[in-house]
Amino acid sequence: MTDLGGRIGERIRERRKSAGMLQEDLAKLMRVQSETVGRWENGQHPPKYNRLPDIAEALGVSVLWLIATDAEIEALSLVEQVFAMPEAARDVILRCIRAHMMREEDVELAIRVSKAPPEIRAQMQRIIDALDPLGEPPAN
Repeated sequence: MTDLGGRIGERIRERRKSAGMLQEDLAKLMRVQSETVGRWENGQHPPKYNRLPDIAEALGVSVLWLIATDAEIEALSLVEQVFAMPEAARDVILRCIRAHMMREEDVELAIRVSKAPPEIRAQMQRIIDALDPLGEPPAN
């Protein structure tokens, strides 16, 4: 199933089973009939969006985990990591993305740069500015 309702149902079933719960167990926690849980899981009748926080809590997961694919969650995690980096490292990554040059090695390098001492980061920033991938003149 690729639609959102189907994905949510698959996630509910996956987490419920990994937690050792029966449909009846989740139904009691959610105060619904076990048939309702079955319809959620089969994608026949997805839960209403206002129920997702309660379902997520009952299953011990986030709402994001229920609605997003693993790839989407990983992408969001990378975005959070990028914006937690020092400005110089973040700017390098954003420039690469704009230039459609981002590779896994670039991300790993930027993470290493973000952990370098400030004087090393400053030197690297000067080098990066001189070799800007977009051909923009270095900022003075």
